[in-house]
Amino acid sequence: MFEFVIGRDKLLEKIEDLVERKRYAELRGLLLPLEAVDISDIFADLREHEIPLVFRLLPKEQAAEVFVELDSEQQEMLISTAEEAGLYNNELQDAANDEYMQKMKDAGVEITELTDEQLDMWKEAAQSFYQKGKAFGWSDNLYETVQKAMGK
Repeated sequence: MFEFVIGRDKLLEKIEDLVERKRYAELRGLLLPLEAVDISDIFADLREHEIPLVFRLLPKEQAAEVFVELDSEQQEMLISTAEEAGLYNNELQDAANDEYMQKMKDAGVEITELTDEQLDMWKEAAQSFYQKGKAFGWSDNLYETVQKAMGK
């Protein structure tokens, strides 16, 4: 385990202060040298709404290591929070799309909406694009992975 130079309680205070002041880059720098077990230990004393925010600041590999160290309740909270955030973001995006579509219509832009048949034809014509993924630096089976994640 990491020897807390400034003491665990002071570190916890510092983390909470940086979260409150939205000093995320500084907070990330504070977390980077810590071991996963130490961060998970600190999570036990953070306020529940702070945990997802602090977790998101961690680099991917460190976040994965921290996740493994969390208890199942904390893991579930992070998963459900991420799902809720995704759904909320989708709602915001839908509302923004509707708002800007209306603004364009109000400005006189003619909007052509495709029928289901036209949309299917367009999707079929676009399939060859997805076969060229390597040319764009995509990882193998990216399209299939995204489709699966979208429940399609």
